[in-house]
Amino acid sequence: MKKMLLFIVLIAPCLFAQQNTLQDYVEQGLESNLVIKQKQHSLKKSMWALKEARGMFFPNVSFQARYSVAQGGREIDFPVGDLLNPVYNSLNQLTGEQRFSNIPNEAIPFLRPTEQETKFRVTQSIVNPQIHFNRKINEEAYQITEQELEQYKRELEADIKKAYFDYLKTLNVLSLLEETEKLVEENLRVSQKLYDNDMITEDAVWRAKTEVSELTGRMAEAEKNHHLARSYFNFLLNRELSMPIEIEKFEFMPGLQEASFYMQQALDQREELKIIEHQLLLNRYSVKMSKSSFYPTLSAAVEAGIQGEDYRIDENADFVMASVVLSWDLFTGGQNKARKMQAELQHQSVDLARQRLQQQIRLQVQENYDRSTEKIKRFEASQVNEKHAQKAYEITRKRYSLGTASQIELIDARNTMTNASVNRIISKYDFYISLVKLEQTTSTSIIY
Repeated sequence: MKKMLLFIVLIAPCLFAQQNTLQDYVEQGLESNLVIKQKQHSLKKSMWALKEARGMFFPNVSFQARYSVAQGGREIDFPVGDLLNPVYNSLNQLTGEQRFSNIPNEAIPFLRPTEQETKFRVTQSIVNPQIHFNRKINEEAYQITEQELEQYKRELEADIKKAYFDYLKTLNVLSLLEETEKLVEENLRVSQKLYDNDMITEDAVWRAKTEVSELTGRMAEAEKNHHLARSYFNFLLNRELSMPIEIEKFEFMPGLQEASFYMQQALDQREELKIIEHQLLLNRYSVKMSKSSFYPTLSAAVEAGIQGEDYRIDENADFVMASVVLSWDLFTGGQNKARKMQAELQHQSVDLARQRLQQQIRLQVQENYDRSTEKIKRFEASQVNEKHAQKAYEITRKRYSLGTASQIELIDARNTMTNASVNRIISKYDFYISLVKLEQTTSTSIIY
């Protein structure tokens, strides 16, 4: 008993891996897909844009240094001589001495020959609604990019699953035709032997050879479809087109729930609807942002450093300046109102698109659900037809060996059996493909 338990423990992971071959391929495809990598870069870009918008709420600290040399320019005339020289002359006359000499008028240049200003500047927005709504807009833009990535992943997963089932379909059809080849070759051998013994006419031999040739052409077409299916599957996984593909057996027939269940799942899970919801929020914040442009903004700034004609640090060079800035656009030629109206119209347009998308999703779910129910019924009927065709062929083959059935009857029974088996294989994997489409439409897992 202990050995049996140990065997189960050791073999269970291998069995589990075999049962999830398709899921492993899906994960491989999602990891290697170049479009997904590109969209992941776009998502990272949106994330950094969101961080940039959040950074606007914090103070901005900058260091600024300026050293300038000037020559010429405007001058300020100061008539100090004209003002003081009459006074000085009167004093000299009163004292009888030349104690005060005349002074010229002064011309002070507007630009100093050398000047420097080195400072730290801190600015902080106090009241600015546009910063708040800008952050909200970037948050919704990030969510939209994320949902677009998830939508593409869902579509790629569905493409990989459909390609895998197409590959299994062509593989099984090719295997069936290879088995059928043995039957027609045996029929040719028996016919040739009967003809050699003068038991049948020569036309039976040529009819058997014709059947072999027809099957050869049919196998060539099946082999071509098999290679194309393998190449397309490997293409989706971004690997060499001729790489072998592991086989996973699918014998289960999952039951379907009511259509209303899948419809509700689709309305709750589909990324397209989530994208529309985020677009509505984004447009709503854009409208509010446009309205906020009618209101004033308030910010504060503090500067501290040194300034003067040269670099030195003393009480005459140090300075500190604080300011509060109020800005209010009183008239912009109707630009703010125009932006507000554009945002409101865009919001209404997206809301209409959401209603239309919901109707489309309901229709898609209903179509894929009906297709899946039809495919399972077709597959069940093909299983019954295959059993009947096999029994009919066995009876006809025995009659032919006893000489009570013609070669035409045998060939017709064999063709009917082969077509029934091919139809059963196609019906089976068409059903799985219909489930994949239903999964894609409802954004839920049905096969696993």
